[in-house]
Amino acid sequence: MKVSENHSFGIGGLYAFQRFAAKGLAPFSPYSSDPSNLSGNRMSTASGIGVRLGDQGRITSQLYIGFAHQTKIAMSNFDQYKGLFASEGNFDIPSNWTAGFAYLPDKHFTFSFDVQQIFFNSVKSVGNPLLPNLQTAKLGNDNGAGFGWKNILVFKLGAIWKSSGKLTWMAGY
Repeated sequence: MKVSENHSFGIGGLYAFQRFAAKGLAPFSPYSSDPSNLSGNRMSTASGIGVRLGDQGRITSQLYIGFAHQTKIAMSNFDQYKGLFASEGNFDIPSNWTAGFAYLPDKHFTFSFDVQQIFFNSVKSVGNPLLPNLQTAKLGNDNGAGFGWKNILVFKLGAIWKSSGKLTWMAGY
């Protein structure tokens, strides 16, 4: 929604669908809260919903800023793998935010910079540490082992050059 000549706001619903299957994890059965739902099962699916909202504004004719936030996407559980993933097969998609700006010195060039933070620690299946959790709690329990991922802060740089009416060059890091 354009709220003024230089300012827009948006909100949207998100739907996510995941599929997962694993084989060869039977040696971890003694560490599982539900060994029959650990490995070698058929494909398991999960779905969930979330929300993304954002704001974009033009500060000057050459400078734009923006911000976006995505809520955690609350996924249903992978029932065939509730003995593997923490919280009985839960594998939510973590929340994140992004903020950035774009600078357009002329009609041929655009330079951009974004910062994004992803909150992996908020999802036990990825945020819980592998050790010592594998020794102190069963796989599939709330405090069961995860991947040990930490929250991350990502910096992104981008450049666009429109060299002709039909050719555009893009680079990013």
